[in-house]
Amino acid sequence: MVIKLHDLIGNHSGTHYYLDTLAKKIRRYDLKVDIKSNYVIDGRESFYPKIFHFNPVKKMVFLLYCYLKFFVCALRTKKKELIIVSIYGASIDIGLLLISILFKKKVVLDVHEFVNNSYDIGLRKIFILAFRLSQNPIIIHSKAIERELLKIGNKSKIIFTPHVNYEIDNLFNAEKVNKEVKNSILKESCNFLFFGNIIESKGILDLISILQENNFDEMNVNFIVSGKDSGGIFSDLNNLKTNVKLILRHINDDEMKFLFSTVDFILLPYLEINQSGVMEMAFNYRKPVISSDINYFRKIFRKYSSFGQVINTRNPLEFSNFIISASNNSNREKYFNAKDLNNYYDNGSFDVFINDIKHLFS
Repeated sequence: MVIKLHDLIGNHSGTHYYLDTLAKKIRRYDLKVDIKSNYVIDGRESFYPKIFHFNPVKKMVFLLYCYLKFFVCALRTKKKELIIVSIYGASIDIGLLLISILFKKKVVLDVHEFVNNSYDIGLRKIFILAFRLSQNPIIIHSKAIERELLKIGNKSKIIFTPHVNYEIDNLFNAEKVNKEVKNSILKESCNFLFFGNIIESKGILDLISILQENNFDEMNVNFIVSGKDSGGIFSDLNNLKTNVKLILRHINDDEMKFLFSTVDFILLPYLEINQSGVMEMAFNYRKPVISSDINYFRKIFRKYSSFGQVINTRNPLEFSNFIISASNNSNREKYFNAKDLNNYYDNGSFDVFINDIKHLFS
């Protein structure tokens, strides 16, 4: 039996960590896995081109080429083969979603996000219609996605698995880490990192505004915001204080590993979220997470309380008090205790997931 993992985003936005880890876990069950994405794997040329760095016309041409490749691959899928395609609620997913509907017995939808909430009404309607028509089995990672699918009348078979626990090594090439990234770390300070694509729903602008309005310069803390600001969220923010570093661009893999290996805490001040790859990265690097007080994070930290803490990141006093407490506490032993780690890496839920996937071959 062969599983083919299709994904158009790949290493443009860190989804290759998910694909690599998922493939590694699936192979432990004596299943063959072939990753078809936009990055080199084992020296083989990538299956899909990178489409994000072109002008709109070229991007559309290459996107149509990707859709054609996906269609041909689905058409040629044999009896003992199965396609799992990643859906992130991004506009580039629409073609994948529509093609998948034609191959309901061959293609499983791995739905990370139902639809991006920032899209216009017309685009949302296309997503909703496609999911309503789809009879493909659907992999979900949160109950919120299941509720949204049921709400629109989707009747597909639902396969649940928690977001895979990343397995990323700590090795990085220091020569590929830009000096700007290296200099963002203050060795004598407590370093807090926000990492990922910067959009309004991730709440980081509000958090930085709190820092600007309060006297954080006198604290021994350092805040790093790293990621592509494609929406220009920080374009109007001037006169940043010295303990806030903005690295507003794509962060390569070596720079990501450097940052996660070096900082003390990871900040996730999201306003809404159904799952978080950045959180999984933090857990992989044993970095405690400071998250906003929303339902998804509350559930995570009720289960693994030593992995971090939920606070009201929109409350200046509560946030400030926590930062003071964290920066004064050099003892990290209370984080990532053995009990929580054992529960986190328990394979029970993944065993169930694999059995569900195997049944699709029969």
